[in-house]
Amino acid sequence: MVKQQLPLDLYLRDSASFLNYVVGDNSEACFALESLPDPGNRHRMIWLSGSPGTGKSHLLEALCHRALEMGLSVMYLSLDSEEMRATDSATNVLDGLEQLDVICIDDIEAVAGVPHWEQALFVLCELARNSGCALAMAADKPANELSIDLPDLKTRLAGWFLGYHLKPLADAGKREALQRRAENRGLHLDEDVVQYVLNRYPRDMHALFELVERIDIASMTHRRRVTIPFLRTLE
Repeated sequence: MVKQQLPLDLYLRDSASFLNYVVGDNSEACFALESLPDPGNRHRMIWLSGSPGTGKSHLLEALCHRALEMGLSVMYLSLDSEEMRATDSATNVLDGLEQLDVICIDDIEAVAGVPHWEQALFVLCELARNSGCALAMAADKPANELSIDLPDLKTRLAGWFLGYHLKPLADAGKREALQRRAENRGLHLDEDVVQYVLNRYPRDMHALFELVERIDIASMTHRRRVTIPFLRTLE
């Protein structure tokens, strides 16, 4: 079978799941993505947009994990990766993906305005719709605001995809997300420590998660419990 011949050695973070995503005001988008692979779902194309740190990649990878648990064939691709930027032929990367059950393509903005990538994405949209596979894409902007030059592709993205714009977490959600990320690493953060981090550091979730990783490594290295005085030594 062709599906068995396609490369499926995709890299997915084990931590990316729907269960550990702090939903905030994004429950509708989460439900739509989680149900995308279900048999009988008539909505087969979803577009995610949002600023960095809102969890677009996390949700796409969570969708792939869910599909794999259902025994489906999947592919996750980030077009902003070093490997993708070095690729001369977009056709070689996307060719045949419509034969899979679920396709997730991240960072579409990285190839907006690049003719051969736009043409390849257009062909993939057409083939995916005809084959009935589930297709989820993500970018920093809604599809109709992305700088796409190919009119046919812009029409497909804006007209065929259900669009969801992810909203940043409020402070309560950020506190929960930080504590969950720390717990996933076996690290305990007291409420006062979390509040100190939110007061003193950038509120971008990527930066906050990187900080949790740095704190965890420093805590293990120095064999210190995470306290505010300890955090001050890292500043």
